[in-house]
Amino acid sequence: MWDRSALLEAVYDYYDLPLPTGSGDRKAKCPVHEERRASASVNTEQGVFLCFACGAKGSGIDIVMAREGLDYGGATDFIEKHLAGEGGALRGGVPRVKGAGVHGSAGDRKPASRYVPSWLR
Repeated sequence: MWDRSALLEAVYDYYDLPLPTGSGDRKAKCPVHEERRASASVNTEQGVFLCFACGAKGSGIDIVMAREGLDYGGATDFIEKHLAGEGGALRGGVPRVKGAGVHGSAGDRKPASRYVPSWLR
């Protein structure tokens, strides 16, 4: 299972899209289609988005699928190659590159939580 919040942030950083800050649903431009006015809602805590203009919705992987024209398997390969960093360690969080994207340096961010299967807890 991927950390949806970290994945969404990494995808927004990769495509150089402004990610709204704050909690709850926030108004933003659609990450799938070009537009002048914000027509989408983004919830960074849940790692999901919804565009009221084109109907696109989902998580960071859905953005990659739409922008790159890939199926789910192709999108996961793309994410692991371009967003996961060395070793493709994407599970439980997306490693961040210091100074990458528009959201400050990696030192300014909280570390991504790691997923622990129930049988190991």
